[in-house]
Amino acid sequence: MPLFQTSRPPAKEEANFSDEAHNGGWELSVRTPGDLMVVHDNRGAEEGTRQLPSMDRWMALIALAFMWTGAQAPLYLFAGAPVYIYRDLGGLHYWVRFVTANLLATAAISPFVGALSDLMGRRYVAIIGSATILLGQVICGAANGMPMFISGMAITGVGTGINELTALAGTAELVPLSKRGYHIAGMVLSVLPFLPSVMYAQLIAYHSTWRYISVLTAVWTLVGLIATVAFYFPPTRVQLQTWKEKSANGRIPVPLDKHPDAGPLHSWSSVDGFVRGLAAMRVGGITILVSTIITIICPGDVIATVTALTMAVRIVGGAVGYAVYFNVFVGKLVPDLTALVGAACARAGIVDGRVVGEAIRLTSVSLVKEIRHLPGVADDRVWADIVAAGQLAYANAYPWVYYCSVAFGAVAVVASLFLGNTSVMVDDTVVAAM
Repeated sequence: MPLFQTSRPPAKEEANFSDEAHNGGWELSVRTPGDLMVVHDNRGAEEGTRQLPSMDRWMALIALAFMWTGAQAPLYLFAGAPVYIYRDLGGLHYWVRFVTANLLATAAISPFVGALSDLMGRRYVAIIGSATILLGQVICGAANGMPMFISGMAITGVGTGINELTALAGTAELVPLSKRGYHIAGMVLSVLPFLPSVMYAQLIAYHSTWRYISVLTAVWTLVGLIATVAFYFPPTRVQLQTWKEKSANGRIPVPLDKHPDAGPLHSWSSVDGFVRGLAAMRVGGITILVSTIITIICPGDVIATVTALTMAVRIVGGAVGYAVYFNVFVGKLVPDLTALVGAACARAGIVDGRVVGEAIRLTSVSLVKEIRHLPGVADDRVWADIVAAGQLAYANAYPWVYYCSVAFGAVAVVASLFLGNTSVMVDDTVVAAM
Protein backbone atom coordinates (compact mmCIF):
# COMPACT_ATOMS: atom_id res chain seq x y z
CA MET A 1 0.00 0.00 0.00
CA PRO A 2 1.57 3.35 -0.98
CA LEU A 3 2.38 5.73 1.80
CA PHE A 4 1.50 8.83 -0.19
CA GLN A 5 -1.74 9.74 -1.88
CA THR A 6 -0.22 11.28 -5.01
CA SER A 7 0.53 10.35 -8.58
CA ARG A 8 4.06 11.79 -8.47
CA PRO A 9 7.16 10.68 -6.56
CA PRO A 10 6.51 11.67 -2.96
CA ALA A 11 10.10 12.40 -1.90
CA LYS A 12 10.43 15.44 -4.13
CA GLU A 13 6.89 16.68 -4.28
CA GLU A 14 5.81 19.90 -2.65
CA ALA A 15 2.50 21.67 -2.65
CA ASN A 16 1.79 25.37 -2.31
CA PHE A 17 -1.41 26.82 -1.06
CA SER A 18 -2.64 30.23 -0.05
CA ASP A 19 -5.64 29.99 2.17
CA GLU A 20 -7.70 32.65 3.90
CA ALA A 21 -7.50 30.60 7.05
CA HIS A 22 -3.72 30.97 6.98
CA ASN A 23 -3.67 34.77 6.97
CA GLY A 24 -1.47 35.07 3.94
CA GLY A 25 0.42 32.22 2.35
CA TRP A 26 1.98 29.09 3.71
CA GLU A 27 3.94 26.68 1.57
CA LEU A 28 3.93 23.23 3.12
CA SER A 29 6.65 20.80 2.05
CA VAL A 30 6.07 17.21 3.10
CA ARG A 31 9.23 15.23 2.63
CA THR A 32 10.16 11.60 3.03
CA PRO A 33 8.60 9.60 5.87
CA GLY A 34 10.18 10.38 9.22
CA ASP A 35 11.20 13.94 8.31
CA LEU A 36 9.83 16.95 10.12
CA MET A 37 7.40 19.14 8.23
CA VAL A 38 9.09 22.19 6.75
CA VAL A 39 7.03 25.35 6.63
CA HIS A 40 7.83 28.15 4.20
CA ASP A 41 6.38 31.44 5.37
CA ASN A 42 5.53 33.61 2.39
CA ARG A 43 4.18 36.53 4.42
CA GLY A 44 7.42 38.50 4.24
CA ALA A 45 10.04 38.80 1.54
CA GLU A 46 12.87 38.56 4.03
CA GLU A 47 11.55 35.36 5.54
CA GLY A 48 12.74 32.04 4.27
CA THR A 49 12.44 28.41 5.13
CA ARG A 50 12.23 27.40 8.74
CA GLN A 51 12.16 23.95 10.19
CA LEU A 52 10.23 23.18 13.32
CA PRO A 53 10.90 23.70 16.19
CA SER A 54 10.68 27.46 15.79
CA MET A 55 10.92 30.33 18.25
CA ASP A 56 7.16 30.82 17.89
CA ARG A 57 6.58 27.29 19.05
CA TRP A 58 8.96 27.58 21.99
CA MET A 59 7.20 30.73 23.17
CA ALA A 60 3.88 28.93 22.83
CA LEU A 61 5.23 26.06 24.93
CA ILE A 62 6.35 28.54 27.60
CA ALA A 63 2.83 29.99 27.65
CA LEU A 64 1.45 26.46 28.07
CA ALA A 65 3.86 25.83 30.96
CA PHE A 66 2.57 28.97 32.67
CA MET A 67 -0.97 27.70 32.17
CA TRP A 68 -0.05 24.36 33.73
CA THR A 69 1.64 25.82 36.80
CA GLY A 70 -1.06 28.48 37.18
CA ALA A 71 -3.63 25.70 37.30
CA GLN A 72 -1.77 23.76 40.02
CA ALA A 73 -0.59 26.60 42.26
CA PRO A 74 -3.87 27.73 43.96
CA LEU A 75 -4.76 24.36 45.46
CA TYR A 76 -1.15 23.55 46.31
CA LEU A 77 -0.71 26.80 48.24
CA PHE A 78 -4.08 27.19 49.94
CA ALA A 79 -4.11 23.54 51.01
CA GLY A 80 -0.81 24.27 52.76
CA ALA A 81 -2.31 26.84 55.13
CA PRO A 82 -5.86 25.77 56.01
CA VAL A 83 -5.45 26.59 59.70
CA TYR A 84 -4.84 30.27 58.99
CA ILE A 85 -7.81 30.33 56.64
CA TYR A 86 -10.44 28.77 58.89
CA ARG A 87 -9.09 30.61 61.92
CA ASP A 88 -9.85 33.83 60.03
CA LEU A 89 -12.98 32.87 58.07
CA GLY A 90 -14.53 30.22 60.29
CA GLY A 91 -15.81 26.97 58.85
CA LEU A 92 -13.80 24.72 61.12
CA HIS A 93 -16.03 21.72 60.43
CA TYR A 94 -16.35 22.10 56.66
CA TRP A 95 -13.21 23.90 55.47
CA VAL A 96 -12.11 20.79 53.57
CA ARG A 97 -14.86 21.55 51.07
CA PHE A 98 -12.66 24.16 49.43
CA VAL A 99 -10.40 21.28 48.36
CA THR A 100 -13.22 19.02 47.20
CA ALA A 101 -15.04 21.90 45.46
CA ASN A 102 -11.92 22.69 43.48
CA LEU A 103 -11.34 19.07 42.46
CA LEU A 104 -14.98 18.36 41.62
CA ALA A 105 -15.21 21.50 39.48
CA THR A 106 -12.09 20.38 37.62
CA ALA A 107 -13.51 16.92 37.04
CA ALA A 108 -16.90 18.28 35.96
CA ILE A 109 -15.61 20.72 33.36
CA SER A 110 -12.87 18.56 31.80
CA PRO A 111 -14.95 16.34 29.46
CA PHE A 112 -16.82 19.34 28.02
CA VAL A 113 -13.67 21.40 27.57
CA GLY A 114 -11.95 18.53 25.77
CA ALA A 115 -14.61 18.30 23.09
CA LEU A 116 -15.04 22.09 22.89
CA SER A 117 -11.30 22.62 22.53
CA ASP A 118 -11.08 20.03 19.76
CA LEU A 119 -13.92 21.74 17.90
CA MET A 120 -13.06 25.41 18.42
CA GLY A 121 -9.30 25.33 18.86
CA ARG A 122 -7.12 25.86 21.90
CA ARG A 123 -6.32 29.58 21.98
CA TYR A 124 -9.57 31.13 23.13
CA VAL A 125 -10.39 28.22 25.41
CA ALA A 126 -6.99 28.72 27.08
CA ILE A 127 -7.63 32.45 27.52
CA ILE A 128 -11.01 31.72 29.12
CA GLY A 129 -9.36 29.22 31.47
CA SER A 130 -6.72 31.67 32.71
CA ALA A 131 -9.32 34.42 33.13
CA THR A 132 -11.50 32.04 35.17
CA ILE A 133 -8.63 31.15 37.51
CA LEU A 134 -7.86 34.85 37.89
CA LEU A 135 -11.48 35.58 38.83
CA GLY A 136 -11.56 32.70 41.32
CA GLN A 137 -8.38 33.84 43.05
CA VAL A 138 -9.65 37.41 43.37
CA ILE A 139 -12.77 36.04 45.08
CA CYS A 140 -10.66 33.88 47.41
CA GLY A 141 -8.44 36.79 48.40
CA ALA A 142 -11.43 39.03 49.11
CA ALA A 143 -13.50 36.36 50.91
CA ASN A 144 -15.26 37.43 54.10
CA GLY A 145 -16.37 33.94 55.05
CA MET A 146 -15.67 30.28 54.31
CA PRO A 147 -18.66 29.91 51.91
CA MET A 148 -17.30 32.72 49.72
CA PHE A 149 -13.82 31.21 49.84
CA ILE A 150 -15.18 27.80 48.81
CA SER A 151 -17.03 29.46 45.91
CA GLY A 152 -13.81 31.10 44.77
CA MET A 153 -11.96 27.78 44.83
CA ALA A 154 -14.79 26.14 42.87
CA ILE A 155 -14.50 28.82 40.17
CA THR A 156 -10.74 28.34 40.24
CA GLY A 157 -11.32 24.61 39.73
CA VAL A 158 -13.24 25.30 36.53
CA GLY A 159 -10.27 27.28 35.19
CA THR A 160 -7.91 24.58 36.42
CA GLY A 161 -9.72 21.93 34.40
CA ILE A 162 -9.55 24.11 31.30
CA ASN A 163 -5.87 24.98 31.65
CA GLU A 164 -4.61 21.55 32.69
CA LEU A 165 -6.26 20.00 29.69
CA THR A 166 -5.16 22.73 27.29
CA ALA A 167 -1.57 22.58 28.52
CA LEU A 168 -1.31 18.82 28.03
CA ALA A 169 -3.21 18.65 24.73
CA GLY A 170 -1.61 21.82 23.37
CA THR A 171 1.89 20.59 24.10
CA ALA A 172 1.13 17.19 22.57
CA GLU A 173 0.00 18.64 19.26
CA LEU A 174 2.76 21.26 18.91
CA VAL A 175 5.70 18.86 19.05
CA PRO A 176 6.81 15.89 16.94
CA LEU A 177 5.23 12.64 17.98
CA SER A 178 8.63 11.12 18.71
CA LYS A 179 9.44 13.95 21.17
CA ARG A 180 6.01 14.22 22.76
CA GLY A 181 6.92 12.42 25.98
CA TYR A 182 9.97 14.62 26.58
CA HIS A 183 8.07 17.85 25.97
CA ILE A 184 5.09 16.91 28.11
CA ALA A 185 7.40 15.80 30.92
CA GLY A 186 9.32 19.08 30.65
CA MET A 187 6.10 21.06 30.72
CA VAL A 188 4.92 19.22 33.83
CA LEU A 189 8.31 19.75 35.49
CA SER A 190 7.71 23.49 35.22
CA VAL A 191 5.76 23.06 38.45
CA LEU A 192 9.04 22.40 40.31
CA PRO A 193 9.22 25.94 41.77
CA PHE A 194 5.92 25.21 43.55
CA LEU A 195 6.97 21.91 45.12
CA PRO A 196 7.71 23.59 48.49
CA SER A 197 4.18 25.05 48.31
CA VAL A 198 3.38 24.23 51.95
CA MET A 199 6.49 26.08 53.06
CA TYR A 200 5.60 29.05 50.87
CA ALA A 201 2.06 29.12 52.21
CA GLN A 202 3.16 28.86 55.82
CA LEU A 203 5.76 31.61 55.45
CA ILE A 204 3.32 33.95 53.70
CA ALA A 205 0.54 33.34 56.22
CA TYR A 206 2.82 33.53 59.25
CA HIS A 207 4.66 36.72 58.28
CA SER A 208 1.73 38.60 56.75
CA THR A 209 -1.69 37.13 55.94
CA TRP A 210 -2.91 34.10 54.05
CA ARG A 211 -4.68 36.46 51.62
CA TYR A 212 -1.35 37.27 49.98
CA ILE A 213 -1.36 33.71 48.67
CA SER A 214 -4.10 34.76 46.28
CA VAL A 215 -1.96 37.73 45.22
CA LEU A 216 0.87 35.36 44.28
CA THR A 217 -1.39 32.98 42.36
CA ALA A 218 -3.25 35.82 40.63
CA VAL A 219 -0.04 37.48 39.45
CA TRP A 220 1.33 34.17 38.17
CA THR A 221 -1.93 33.46 36.33
CA LEU A 222 -1.93 36.98 34.87
CA VAL A 223 1.58 36.46 33.49
CA GLY A 224 0.41 33.20 31.92
CA LEU A 225 -2.65 34.93 30.46
CA ILE A 226 -0.49 37.64 28.88
CA ALA A 227 1.88 35.00 27.49
CA THR A 228 -1.07 33.10 26.02
CA VAL A 229 -2.51 36.18 24.36
CA ALA A 230 0.89 37.20 22.98
CA PHE A 231 2.41 33.88 21.88
CA TYR A 232 -0.10 31.02 21.69
CA PHE A 233 -1.51 30.90 18.15
CA PRO A 234 -2.11 27.25 17.31
CA PRO A 235 -3.86 26.42 14.03
CA THR A 236 -7.62 26.45 14.37
CA ARG A 237 -9.72 23.39 13.69
CA VAL A 238 -10.71 25.01 10.38
CA GLN A 239 -7.07 25.19 9.30
CA LEU A 240 -6.37 21.60 10.24
CA GLN A 241 -9.51 20.48 8.40
CA THR A 242 -8.36 22.46 5.35
CA TRP A 243 -5.04 20.62 5.40
CA LYS A 244 -6.84 17.29 5.58
CA GLU A 245 -9.26 18.10 2.75
CA LYS A 246 -6.49 19.33 0.46
CA SER A 247 -4.41 16.26 1.14
CA ALA A 248 -7.42 14.07 0.44
CA ASN A 249 -7.90 15.85 -2.89
CA GLY A 250 -4.29 15.20 -3.84
CA ARG A 251 -3.24 18.85 -3.56
CA ILE A 252 -0.88 18.22 -0.64
CA PRO A 253 1.09 14.97 -0.60
CA VAL A 254 0.65 14.13 3.08
CA PRO A 255 1.25 10.49 4.10
CA LEU A 256 -1.99 8.67 4.66
CA ASP A 257 -0.95 7.81 8.21
CA LYS A 258 0.09 11.41 8.96
CA HIS A 259 -2.94 13.55 8.24
CA PRO A 260 -3.06 16.45 10.72
CA ASP A 261 -6.15 14.98 12.33
CA ALA A 262 -5.49 11.32 11.79
CA GLY A 263 -3.85 9.05 14.29
CA PRO A 264 -0.51 7.32 13.83
CA LEU A 265 0.00 4.16 11.76
CA HIS A 266 -2.56 2.21 13.76
CA SER A 267 -6.26 2.97 13.61
CA TRP A 268 -7.97 4.33 16.72
CA SER A 269 -10.61 1.66 16.34
CA SER A 270 -8.15 -1.19 16.03
CA VAL A 271 -7.98 -3.87 18.68
CA ASP A 272 -4.29 -3.11 19.21
CA GLY A 273 -5.01 0.54 19.99
CA PHE A 274 -7.81 -0.43 22.35
CA VAL A 275 -5.61 -2.86 24.26
CA ARG A 276 -2.84 -0.26 24.56
CA GLY A 277 -5.36 2.25 25.85
CA LEU A 278 -6.57 -0.15 28.54
CA ALA A 279 -3.00 -1.02 29.49
CA ALA A 280 -2.13 2.65 29.81
CA MET A 281 -5.14 3.27 32.02
CA ARG A 282 -4.01 0.50 34.35
CA VAL A 283 -0.82 2.39 35.16
CA GLY A 284 -2.34 4.03 38.22
CA GLY A 285 -0.53 7.18 39.30
CA ILE A 286 1.89 7.56 36.38
CA THR A 287 -0.15 10.43 35.00
CA ILE A 288 2.25 11.67 32.36
CA LEU A 289 2.89 8.21 30.92
CA VAL A 290 -0.83 7.60 30.65
CA SER A 291 -1.47 10.96 28.97
CA THR A 292 1.45 10.53 26.58
CA ILE A 293 0.51 7.02 25.49
CA ILE A 294 -3.11 7.99 24.98
CA THR A 295 -2.17 10.99 22.84
CA ILE A 296 0.10 8.77 20.73
CA ILE A 297 -2.57 6.20 19.91
CA CYS A 298 -5.47 8.60 19.37
CA PRO A 299 -6.34 10.65 16.26
CA GLY A 300 -4.82 14.13 16.35
CA ASP A 301 -8.13 15.97 16.20
CA VAL A 302 -9.40 14.42 19.45
CA ILE A 303 -6.27 14.86 21.57
CA ALA A 304 -8.05 17.15 24.03
CA THR A 305 -11.04 14.83 24.33
CA VAL A 306 -8.97 11.79 25.25
CA THR A 307 -6.74 13.90 27.51
CA ALA A 308 -9.91 14.94 29.31
CA LEU A 309 -10.73 11.28 29.87
CA THR A 310 -7.31 10.61 31.40
CA MET A 311 -7.81 13.65 33.66
CA ALA A 312 -11.18 12.31 34.79
CA VAL A 313 -9.61 8.94 35.59
CA ARG A 314 -6.81 10.70 37.48
CA ILE A 315 -9.22 12.76 39.59
CA VAL A 316 -11.44 9.79 40.37
CA GLY A 317 -8.33 7.81 41.30
CA GLY A 318 -7.18 10.69 43.45
CA ALA A 319 -10.51 10.73 45.27
CA VAL A 320 -10.26 7.00 45.95
CA GLY A 321 -6.66 7.37 47.06
CA TYR A 322 -7.52 10.31 49.32
CA ALA A 323 -10.28 8.29 50.99
CA VAL A 324 -7.94 5.35 51.57
CA TYR A 325 -5.05 7.48 52.82
CA PHE A 326 -7.26 9.60 55.09
CA ASN A 327 -8.84 6.56 56.75
CA VAL A 328 -5.45 4.96 57.31
CA PHE A 329 -4.12 8.22 58.72
CA VAL A 330 -7.06 8.79 61.08
CA GLY A 331 -6.96 5.18 62.19
CA LYS A 332 -3.35 5.61 63.31
CA LEU A 333 -3.61 9.20 64.57
CA VAL A 334 -6.59 9.04 66.93
CA PRO A 335 -5.22 6.36 69.31
CA ASP A 336 -1.78 8.01 69.46
CA LEU A 337 -3.27 11.47 69.91
CA THR A 338 -5.49 10.28 72.74
CA ALA A 339 -2.67 8.49 74.52
CA LEU A 340 0.12 11.06 74.08
CA VAL A 341 -1.86 14.29 74.57
CA GLY A 342 -3.77 12.69 77.44
CA ALA A 343 -0.46 11.73 79.09
CA ALA A 344 0.93 15.26 78.62
CA CYS A 345 -2.18 16.72 80.27
CA ALA A 346 -1.87 14.27 83.16
CA ARG A 347 1.76 15.27 83.73
CA ALA A 348 0.61 18.89 83.95
CA GLY A 349 -2.05 17.96 86.52
CA ILE A 350 -4.99 18.41 84.12
CA VAL A 351 -7.46 15.68 85.03
CA ASP A 352 -10.76 17.21 83.89
CA GLY A 353 -11.97 14.97 81.05
CA ARG A 354 -13.61 17.87 79.22
CA VAL A 355 -10.39 19.90 79.19
CA VAL A 356 -8.33 16.90 78.08
CA GLY A 357 -10.85 16.17 75.33
CA GLU A 358 -10.74 19.79 74.16
CA ALA A 359 -6.94 19.71 74.08
CA ILE A 360 -7.08 16.58 71.92
CA ARG A 361 -9.70 18.13 69.62
CA LEU A 362 -7.75 21.37 69.17
CA THR A 363 -4.60 19.42 68.43
CA SER A 364 -6.43 17.32 65.82
CA VAL A 365 -7.39 20.49 63.88
CA SER A 366 -4.00 22.16 64.48
CA LEU A 367 -5.42 25.04 66.51
CA VAL A 368 -2.60 24.72 68.99
CA LYS A 369 -2.52 28.41 69.97
CA GLU A 370 -5.98 28.02 71.49
CA ILE A 371 -4.72 25.28 73.82
CA ARG A 372 -2.84 27.96 75.76
CA HIS A 373 -6.16 29.38 76.98
CA LEU A 374 -7.55 26.12 78.40
CA PRO A 375 -7.98 25.75 82.17
CA GLY A 376 -4.94 24.16 83.76
CA VAL A 377 -2.48 25.20 81.05
CA ALA A 378 -0.66 27.40 83.49
CA ASP A 379 2.39 28.46 81.50
CA ASP A 380 4.19 28.11 78.19
CA ARG A 381 6.09 25.05 79.37
CA VAL A 382 2.88 23.06 79.87
CA TRP A 383 1.53 24.30 76.54
CA ALA A 384 4.75 23.34 74.74
CA ASP A 385 4.64 19.86 76.30
CA ILE A 386 1.07 19.29 75.04
CA VAL A 387 1.94 20.60 71.56
CA ALA A 388 5.03 18.36 71.41
CA ALA A 389 2.88 15.35 72.32
CA GLY A 390 0.55 16.18 69.42
CA GLN A 391 3.49 16.55 67.04
CA LEU A 392 4.76 13.12 68.05
CA ALA A 393 1.32 11.60 67.38
CA TYR A 394 1.27 13.11 63.89
CA ALA A 395 4.84 11.95 63.24
CA ASN A 396 3.84 8.40 64.16
CA ALA A 397 0.75 8.41 61.91
CA TYR A 398 2.07 10.00 58.72
CA PRO A 399 4.48 7.21 57.63
CA TRP A 400 1.55 4.83 57.21
CA VAL A 401 0.14 7.02 54.44
CA TYR A 402 3.41 6.71 52.54
CA TYR A 403 3.50 2.96 53.10
CA CYS A 404 0.10 2.76 51.38
CA SER A 405 1.29 4.93 48.51
CA VAL A 406 4.29 2.64 48.02
CA ALA A 407 1.89 -0.28 47.65
CA PHE A 408 -0.14 1.56 45.00
CA GLY A 409 3.06 2.50 43.24
CA ALA A 410 4.26 -1.10 43.18
CA VAL A 411 0.99 -2.19 41.56
CA ALA A 412 1.41 0.58 38.96
CA VAL A 413 4.95 -0.57 38.16
CA VAL A 414 3.79 -4.17 37.70
CA ALA A 415 0.94 -3.00 35.46
CA SER A 416 3.36 -0.99 33.32
CA LEU A 417 5.23 -4.21 32.47
CA PHE A 418 2.22 -5.27 30.38
CA LEU A 419 2.33 -2.20 28.14
CA GLY A 420 3.10 -2.97 24.53
CA ASN A 421 5.82 -1.40 22.44
CA THR A 422 4.63 1.96 21.07
CA SER A 423 7.78 2.65 19.03
CA VAL A 424 6.04 1.51 15.82
CA MET A 425 3.54 4.35 16.33
CA VAL A 426 6.13 7.06 16.85
CA ASP A 427 7.51 9.30 14.12
CA ASP A 428 8.13 13.03 13.63
CA THR A 429 4.57 13.98 12.77
CA VAL A 430 3.52 17.39 14.07
CA VAL A 431 -0.24 17.76 14.43
CA ALA A 432 -0.30 21.58 14.67
CA ALA A 433 2.65 23.36 13.07
CA MET A 434 3.40 26.89 14.23
